[in-house]
Amino acid sequence: MADQSTSIWNVESLKALMDERDRRYEVMSSTAKEAVELFRLNNEKWRELQNEWRATMNDKDRNFVTKAALWGYAAGIIGLVGFLLMLMEKVR
Repeated sequence: MADQSTSIWNVESLKALMDERDRRYEVMSSTAKEAVELFRLNNEKWRELQNEWRATMNDKDRNFVTKAALWGYAAGIIGLVGFLLMLMEKVR
């Protein structure tokens, strides 16, 4: 059996080990907090860009004519031409 003076584990060495581990945990904890904050900022920026992209797509869609509107315009033009032809027949 080894006596206390030759043992590598004593109160001072255990305290030093615990202090070193506490320091490492503090570093890991602060690094994790920084990573979470960076993720939050990146996620916020991504959401802003996503909303901007969505608004651009909505503007684009609003400026294009839909098939239903195009058929409506075509029917209206055909109706107007028909009406004008009918008026021209009555005038003759």
